Amino acid sequence: MEVIDIETDMQEIALDNEMRFSYDKLLIANGTSNFILPIEGIEKENVYTIRKLSDIQDIKANIEDKKAVLIVGGGIQGLETAWVLHQHGMEVIVVEALERLMPRQIDSRASEILRKAIEDFNIKLILNTQIKEITGLDAVEGVATKNGDIIKCDMIIYSVGIRPNKKLLENTPVKSNHGIIINNKMQSNVKNVYAAGDTAELYGKLGRLWGTAIEQGKIAGYNITGRESVYTGSVPVTMMNAFNISLFSAGDIDENSCDLTLTDDNSEGLTYKSYL
Repeated sequence: MEVIDIETDMQEIALDNEMRFSYDKLLIANGTSNFILPIEGIEKENVYTIRKLSDIQDIKANIEDKKAVLIVGGGIQGLETAWVLHQHGMEVIVVEALERLMPRQIDSRASEILRKAIEDFNIKLILNTQIKEITGLDAVEGVATKNGDIIKCDMIIYSVGIRPNKKLLENTPVKSNHGIIINNKMQSNVKNVYAAGDTAELYGKLGRLWGTAIEQGKIAGYNITGRESVYTGSVPVTMMNAFNISLFSAGDIDENSCDLTLTDDNSEGLTYKSYL
């Protein structure tokens, strides 16, 4: 069942099976959806994004006869997907629009170490490049970049960010921007309506992390039950295990604001630690 309407004046929700329920307090924590690449050819056969288990199942059902898979997006999901496909013997190409990998999660030194580790497995990385068009008649044959290059492939998996699920609020007085606008008690501008997690926007920012969602959910729960509590923020944490390396980062990753740095390299230069 799916909630299809919210009547904030009457404090009711409507389900897609025509059932209705009243509420005293309402928490909206319906997460996000994957951003769909706004490019020509995105609807072609053998173009996928990963959000649900069924997406993985669809990829597995259609990948056996594929030779080259192009990953659009050099974030955690895109890179972990590239690693799994490489382990299964696929030719993998990763295209990233930014100048380096994971600039919001790791500093430039760590990003360069990660790049080298990936390329050591003969995975092709193409940075600072945007896809203009997916080529082919009905199914994927390749992509054309905004730089004018043609990259051949027969499957595309894209992971280029998320967007909060806020369509449900279009006919309500609940204010939203990128997400549902809340205060530090997880309250929206409408009485008795709260939001938390990926769909919530606090001080102009979206949380977008599992740890943040958990903490905001706790704060919302406290306030809904009358135990007043204030969200003071949470430390962003990133973890990834792929390409025979373990990656972990937390907090501010800007090396320019670092007070103390410890660097420890082995012969391949694959060990790096930075403490802020």
